[in-house]
Amino acid sequence: MGGGPHLIQFLEDGAESYTGIDPLVGTDHVKNYSHGGYEEFPYSPEELMKAFPNLNLYSCFLEDVVDEVQKEKTNFIILSMVSEHLEDPHSVFEAAYFASGDDAEIWVSHANWWGWAGHHRPPRNTNEWIKEDVEHEKFVMWKHNEPDHPRWQNKGFNRIRMQDLTDIIDKFFEIKCIDYQIMARELLTPEIRKRFNHLSLEELLVDKAYYHATKRKTPLKVDFSNRQFFQPTIEYLSKTNYSDQDDFSFIYSNRVFFTPNGKLGSHEYNGGAGREIIAALLPGDIVMVKKYPFSKKFTVQEINISSDSIPSITFVEKVTEDIFSKGRQSWQISNIEELRDRINSAKNTSGVDLKREPM
Repeated sequence: MGGGPHLIQFLEDGAESYTGIDPLVGTDHVKNYSHGGYEEFPYSPEELMKAFPNLNLYSCFLEDVVDEVQKEKTNFIILSMVSEHLEDPHSVFEAAYFASGDDAEIWVSHANWWGWAGHHRPPRNTNEWIKEDVEHEKFVMWKHNEPDHPRWQNKGFNRIRMQDLTDIIDKFFEIKCIDYQIMARELLTPEIRKRFNHLSLEELLVDKAYYHATKRKTPLKVDFSNRQFFQPTIEYLSKTNYSDQDDFSFIYSNRVFFTPNGKLGSHEYNGGAGREIIAALLPGDIVMVKKYPFSKKFTVQEINISSDSIPSITFVEKVTEDIFSKGRQSWQISNIEELRDRINSAKNTSGVDLKREPM
């Protein structure tokens, strides 16, 4: 949370209690999301805790207050854009395990270092990239992944490998869902892929990763003695070659939305991958639509092509209020693996515009 007051919304929305732990609690390092800058918050932690008796704030590391927090039997843990900064991520997740109550859930959002925007410098996404900007050119196109790049040694980032982070979380918490936010798939040329073939597609193409997991009865027994969780060396996993990794799930990672009259359309996310999936479908096909943890199965009745060639789906089943109550935006077609043959065959079907080049 930084030193910020964003926790108040959880209490206002009905949380019985909230415990905030961050070395920046009480400092002026508070992010104002209205403009994205940092500034001093006008209330001290003591004033906040007095105003909200069910609020506890600690200006320290979680590992330092495990016993105190354990007494509160926390049942929901949030690590929001924290894991990429941890010097010892294993100890932090271990502390979260022992500090939480039985059957606790954990939600982790992780900003992946190895992705297109992992440098944490402008441009933060491909839409902000000004190709004529000299400063932008220093960071774009995965340049920060070169060991001689100035960002490589920045101690504020652990450069943890994606599988290592997943394995740490899964040791203490059983992972129920991982949702990847893909960025710059269309910019990953064969030449760049070859240069970084020791990195997985999860590392090269994921901008943000979102984990939801539940506390295990006992942690898994995993040997991490050969792992490097903080700023791994150049040699670490350098002989692993991901050149043949299947790219299908990355090409067709999608975000779709429901129209007010119940049709399904696609956001522009990932080059409009959702449009390509929709255009490939036929009446009678089954589509699983998910907004975690909720999912719904529909049967395609008709594919509608608008005057500007943007496809949408009309379903046999009525789209009910329980769908709309979860928000019409940012759903996913989740059964793309089952639809793989249909999507691939559409590449050779006239009238279906699949504007993609294989990696």
